[in-house]
Amino acid sequence: MFTVQIDFISAERFGISYADSDGSRRAPVVVHRSSIGCFERTMAFLIEHLEGRFPCWLAPVQIVLLPGAEQHLSTVESLCAKLLDAEIRVEVDGRNETLSRRIREARLLRAPFWGVVGEKESQANSISLHDAENGKRFTLSVEALIDLVKARAPL
Repeated sequence: MFTVQIDFISAERFGISYADSDGSRRAPVVVHRSSIGCFERTMAFLIEHLEGRFPCWLAPVQIVLLPGAEQHLSTVESLCAKLLDAEIRVEVDGRNETLSRRIREARLLRAPFWGVVGEKESQANSISLHDAENGKRFTLSVEALIDLVKARAPL
């Protein structure tokens, strides 16, 4: 990610000049080189290149948790607390919307993982997880989920 910029103004701004072959004073053209450039340009490059699908270690939200129904919200919130304690960036979508709508919006968020906790998962202390990287769905325990996210985001 190198950038090279041609600057026609800086030489004049800093009073830089050179003597041309005919002896007249001229302002040079300044060429800037940056190995990374500014933060905004770097982020714009990554967003465009990855189409918003950040790898797990870079994703602002690593997992979105969805309660299957209102009665599962307390289970999801305790799961969220465990994930936050493990330094995993997690978000809970417990809005009063249909599950299919919340799933669709979790997909649009492009988080590496999103998971649903329903009655079966609530009783087994597990989560039904969707892995956006490979499109697979599976059920796993909270500890296995933490290990999976940590393996994908080894920081």
